[in-house]
Amino acid sequence: MFNLILQLAKKKDLEGMVGISEYHTKKLTKNETVTTDTLCKVMAALSCSIDDIA
Repeated sequence: MFNLILQLAKKKDLEGMVGISEYHTKKLTKNETVTTDTLCKVMAALSCSIDDIA
């Protein structure tokens, strides 16, 4: 799901909207481990739940 979101929006736009760094965006696009805090920021910015992005 996250890769689909990145296809629709530029990474820098998403980073600004969510409030995460390029480091976290790279980890998300590579399906690497991120903190719960990062996931919560993404979910809040996109108005979705964990089921929508998992």
